Amino acid sequence: MATTYYFLPTRNLFGEDSVQEAGTLMQSLGGKKAMIVTDSFLASSGMAADIQEILKKAGVDSVVFGGAEPNPKDTNVVSGLEMFRSEGCDSIISLGGGSSHDCAKAIGLVASNGGDIRDYEGVDKSTKPMCPMIAINTTAGTASEITRFCIITDTSRHVKMAIVDWHVKYCSASFQSNILPNTFAQAWLMPGFVLFSISRYFEEEYPWVFTL
Repeated sequence: MATTYYFLPTRNLFGEDSVQEAGTLMQSLGGKKAMIVTDSFLASSGMAADIQEILKKAGVDSVVFGGAEPNPKDTNVVSGLEMFRSEGCDSIISLGGGSSHDCAKAIGLVASNGGDIRDYEGVDKSTKPMCPMIAINTTAGTASEITRFCIITDTSRHVKMAIVDWHVKYCSASFQSNILPNTFAQAWLMPGFVLFSISRYFEEEYPWVFTL
């Protein structure tokens, strides 16, 4: 019988004030200057600034990268990596949903291993763990914050690259009720069940999806 692996190492924090622990968590992970990876809306809404204040209270410096687009592109990764290096960051906090989380993972992977994000397309291509990583959810449909998968669009080939790697994982993920959408359907059902179930109609190459 074949061996099956169940890999879910991320420490998950739930509660009305769980985000408040981001600073002490990052400090315990050794982070001294974090880059907050998020989208343009959350970067300008004040939410990223709130996270910066939490980090500051714990003695952790930070900068905000608001360039994570929906279905993040390799160009977003390059831009984020440039800021990470030029600002002297040593850790990452992603703020948002799956797109921000995937973009942050890709930045962290290349920051630790070098090269280009395309070098890691496929399974277990990296040799080093990522820098300290924390995910803060504002929605929860893709589960990017707890899995070892990362999906990045290759703009030169017009394809989505699947990066599956033991090193692609967050140290901690925060689910704070008052920043998630305020109903079960908005936070979980709509992005997860409804949208992803639609994809079965576009997966004719893989007959097993029709059994789902």
